[in-house]
Amino acid sequence: MIGKIYNVLFTFYNSNTGKNDYKYRPVLIVGVADSGDYVVFPISRVTKKEYLSADYDIEIDPEKYPNTKLTDVSYVRTHKRSIANRADIASCKCDLKTKYAELYTSIIEKAKAFDADLMEKAV
Repeated sequence: MIGKIYNVLFTFYNSNTGKNDYKYRPVLIVGVADSGDYVVFPISRVTKKEYLSADYDIEIDPEKYPNTKLTDVSYVRTHKRSIANRADIASCKCDLKTKYAELYTSIIEKAKAFDADLMEKAV
């Protein structure tokens, strides 16, 4: 599963209904947290470009990377990682690690840079 883009079920607050709702969102699985959980980087369209990180968001243009099955230009958010439970992981969209190895490597390098910066500032 590591290195693959999957759809994962996430909970979000729906302001229209005033309660929690659920939505499938694409993520890149980058690690195993424990026996039932995976570490993931969310993949988002980020409609307000001022919220993008020049350092840690990696663009995926579906015209350059059609096998990702993304429909819009999206960003892998290496500094916004999350945990996904195995039960919430649905369909595989793309094996990014194999299909686009250079892109995958650049994502991992950005994540390493974020981790190093985070730990340096934590001391």
